[in-house]
Amino acid sequence: MRTKKLPVFLEIMKSSFFIISLILIIYTIGQLITFWIFTDEYEKDLLEAKYKEIRHIVQDGKFYRLQGNLVDNDYHIFEYVNKEEALLFVFLPQSKVGHRFTTIKLRGLDENKDYKFNLFGQDIVKSGRYLMNHGLTVKLEGDYASLVLYIKEV
Repeated sequence: MRTKKLPVFLEIMKSSFFIISLILIIYTIGQLITFWIFTDEYEKDLLEAKYKEIRHIVQDGKFYRLQGNLVDNDYHIFEYVNKEEALLFVFLPQSKVGHRFTTIKLRGLDENKDYKFNLFGQDIVKSGRYLMNHGLTVKLEGDYASLVLYIKEV
């Protein structure tokens, strides 16, 4: 008895990473279409330039889905690490009464190296060991709040 071979695109879709990435892309495109309609050309150019600066980290980096310190927290946290750079995406879809901060322990960094980033207007330098074991404390406020943190090896 011969088994029927699936087409290549169906084989690719069996990968859970592909499906999650596709969902993120579709969600992002939907949000961007709404945003793009109400954004002027100058802002579009700035956003496009910023995207081109970080694109290589997302495309070539290792992907981590992170959790905060609370079981019931509503933060969605994703990290991309590419050699000596990392990007941390933190999303808060909906604020609730009594909403608290979260501590995010990063992954994929070198414990013996220092990393520099700007968090809420402050330039901070921490070791990879600190960021992976102690973590960063973040509190976002408001519905659809988000944070993109660019982390660079010193």
